[in-house]
Amino acid sequence: MIDLSKFHDDYAVYKDVRNLKEELLGKAYEYFKMNDKESENKLKDFFEQQRYWIGDFTLFLTIKEYYKNETWADWPDSLRRHQSSALDQIRQEKKDRIQYHLFVQYVFYQQWFELKKYANDRHIKIMGDMPIYVDYDSVDVWAHTDFFQLDKNTMQQTVTA
Repeated sequence: MIDLSKFHDDYAVYKDVRNLKEELLGKAYEYFKMNDKESENKLKDFFEQQRYWIGDFTLFLTIKEYYKNETWADWPDSLRRHQSSALDQIRQEKKDRIQYHLFVQYVFYQQWFELKKYANDRHIKIMGDMPIYVDYDSVDVWAHTDFFQLDKNTMQQTVTA
């Protein structure tokens, strides 16, 4: 049973919400791992469909967690510079955590399309707002430093917006 007594109706303590979500997703992931081959195959299919971005994304989240959410600019040089040997070592040592982040994205993807279908069936439009700038401390900049104006130490040269 989950103790919800620390949650309030009139305001949110986002840290508590995040901790609860992580706990529940962790339990869901553990259950998922014990499940049948069909579920495992669906996750593999999802990975293959999203391969162009999800490998870097799950690796980035795993490393960021390991370094207690420090900016990637403060990671060891080999990780900061995306060196294959260092990344391969993380992939081996943190394989289960990487799979957890893949699972979370898979769950979100399924839920998003269920919500989208529900809205579309009822002629409800979902609108969103996205920033036009990429945050320096993002997987996009970390994984594709050559796309951005960074100095020789992979530090940002300018800050905009």
